[in-house]
Amino acid sequence: MQIQHLTTVEEIATTLKNFDPILIEGPGPSDKGREASIVASNIILSLRERNLKNPIVVTQGDPMADKGISAISRIVSDELNVPRCLFCLDENIDLNHAKEADRYKVIYESKLSHLAKCISGDSTCDRIQKDVKEKLIQYKSEDWVEKYALLQEISKVVLKSICGSVTIVHTVSNPTEFSVTRFFQVGIDLGLIDKEYDMVKYQD
Repeated sequence: MQIQHLTTVEEIATTLKNFDPILIEGPGPSDKGREASIVASNIILSLRERNLKNPIVVTQGDPMADKGISAISRIVSDELNVPRCLFCLDENIDLNHAKEADRYKVIYESKLSHLAKCISGDSTCDRIQKDVKEKLIQYKSEDWVEKYALLQEISKVVLKSICGSVTIVHTVSNPTEFSVTRFFQVGIDLGLIDKEYDMVKYQD
């Protein structure tokens, strides 16, 4: 199936508004100690409890791998028999991010600059950027983490704004010290993401 590229606010909103988006976040190939199938099975159990009507798995540019988030996302998509949507960084931010992204079962694709326009009118995007920068210092993270954290947080806020709800699933119970996943606190601190309802904590 040919991928539909969503480039305008209207295209993104019209295309995605009737979906129940699932964002799966966690470590990539560095997650070597666990079988992706076992992690995916635990996540699927949690997702079935939410009884989502029209789910779609949203990925954020991870390259294909047999361990970690990429493999887990594939399994979840297959087991639930749902399509995937890809959000990735613009080429001027990361030349290879979109190029190397796994497009398995992807039917829609968009970039950070297009997503940001969906929330640029009410200062939401600026608030996210400011908090990401503050947490970058607080967490003592490397500078390169910022662009991936922005994509992660803007993606979920845009989806919640458009679809009315979002399901954010972690593949680890406690994100590691240097991971992008730990920036999930940005949306919560800004009151844009509901920790109790939107977040699905991983159960070992």
